[in-house]
Amino acid sequence: METLARITETRLIPHLHPKKPEQTLPLLAALCSGGIYAAEFSMEVPFTPDAIKSGSRLFPDLVLGAGSVIRIEDAHAAIQCGARYITSPGYSPMIANLCRDHETLYLPQCTTPTELLTAKLDGLSAAGLFAPHLWGSDALVTELAGSFPGLTAIACRVPYADAGRLLSLTGIAACTLTGLPCDFPEDLAVACQSLTAMLAG
Repeated sequence: METLARITETRLIPHLHPKKPEQTLPLLAALCSGGIYAAEFSMEVPFTPDAIKSGSRLFPDLVLGAGSVIRIEDAHAAIQCGARYITSPGYSPMIANLCRDHETLYLPQCTTPTELLTAKLDGLSAAGLFAPHLWGSDALVTELAGSFPGLTAIACRVPYADAGRLLSLTGIAACTLTGLPCDFPEDLAVACQSLTAMLAG
């Protein structure tokens, strides 16, 4: 799938939580200037569908997704506005089916082998690991990530300071990042430049 390939290529997906609609496009421009070409908007923000729609139109090279999706109607709205992928806390068969019908990548954020096995058996190509920086054992993260061949593991809701450590683990293809400075685009661009330099180094 092209979206998954793009995500595993960029490896860093900032989770953006703008306070105002007018912040959206400057933040996306800052990501690009910082060398990052993917972003996730939280569906907890009321204007996220519009942010995805305008961002997809003006930044077609960016992979934009919708995060924190719980309701099926929110998943549908995000997809209709151009979201390339959907994440949810936990696995939802209804969201999985909707994404399959619309050929949209679904990344359920899983915490148990049962959830990962369900994702694998339902034909998903990737799954998220929910907040693995809190699991207390990198060995456990590596073991779970490698236990389901063919299922690409994405570390989700990771503080950006922990990205380097988690991306160094076997089986972790990418991270969705929280805590990045989003009040000023210039600060976000500098943080992204540091992250991309860390990966390059």
